[in-house]
Amino acid sequence: MMNNIAVIPGSYDPITVGHLDIIKRSSALFKEVIVLICVNSSKRGFLDTQTRKLLAEDAISGLNNVRVECCDYLFADYCHENNVSVVVKGIRNHLDYTYEAELKNYNDRIFLDKFGKVPETLFLSAAHSLCYCSSTFVREMIKYNENISKYVPNADLLLKHINKL
Repeated sequence: MMNNIAVIPGSYDPITVGHLDIIKRSSALFKEVIVLICVNSSKRGFLDTQTRKLLAEDAISGLNNVRVECCDYLFADYCHENNVSVVVKGIRNHLDYTYEAELKNYNDRIFLDKFGKVPETLFLSAAHSLCYCSSTFVREMIKYNENISKYVPNADLLLKHINKL
């Protein structure tokens, strides 16, 4: 195990079994893992930030070296403030890779300009059996009242919070 702090940024709207697989695998590689719920002020999320955090905390409850935090400011600033040395991104397919590689290039420029150094980025391939699983897919299944228990680690808790909306 390396002595690094890794962050896994995302919207987690909602957290899926695919996210959880990447989180678990990362927790075996790093001393500390931060599941970072990034808030995009220009988007209205499906779930509010506190519900996303609650669902993520519930999902990672058995992982002692993992914690959940929220960020509504520049990702580079968050990483610098928290001594993050590695950014982990899950990749399901070539479209994810293209998007994440472009985002990495933008962030690397910001890191370099502001702090003179860039954290490593680790792309973890999704388990083959989970390549279909995405938050967008889960939201669609909810919209049509389909069973989501195979796709999210805490379907009952998620549905309870949706019914409050």
